[in-house]
Amino acid sequence: MNEQPASDAALSGEDSSDAAPKDMDAGGEDSSARTQSARDSQPSDLHAALSITRQYIKDFSFENPNAPGVFGAYRDEGPELKVSVDIAANAMEDNSHEVVLSLYVSAKFGEAVAFIVELQYAAQAVVDENVSEEKLERALMVEVPRYLFPFLRNIIANATRDGGFPPLLLSPINFGKIHDGRRQREEPGSPKET
Repeated sequence: MNEQPASDAALSGEDSSDAAPKDMDAGGEDSSARTQSARDSQPSDLHAALSITRQYIKDFSFENPNAPGVFGAYRDEGPELKVSVDIAANAMEDNSHEVVLSLYVSAKFGEAVAFIVELQYAAQAVVDENVSEEKLERALMVEVPRYLFPFLRNIIANATRDGGFPPLLLSPINFGKIHDGRRQREEPGSPKET
């Protein structure tokens, strides 16, 4: 049997009933049925309706334009990092969606570029057709990127290391906060960025 953490098993659509013990009440009965309605409002139930069928690098670029001269400056001081993230979801056929997590990182010493990394890491995700529009949006814009991020982070760390720099270990990203902020900006009457 291929053992996976409960969250990975749920994302892959596999039965994870043996991944965690069932909740039992004092009488030894399964209490999970009573708590099902409480879990329905939580994002974790999206995992049961979500299956990632494929993940892949869509586009990738690493630029090291000032090597080898930049390595001395990098050793003496840390660079100024600029990191930007974007998420896009595109409907495909048969309840399938492509979710693309795009990352841009630049490292500079003053005006001198140390490196630039651009990565589009994507997944093909299938979402149960009975999922509401709101939950579908949250699954595609929060849950799939949350699942993809560790893979993207590893690619970035390896690329910067292979480019002659210390591995860049990105901090975790709160995709829920990004999504909620985007929705607030899109609501009628909300202040627009200029």
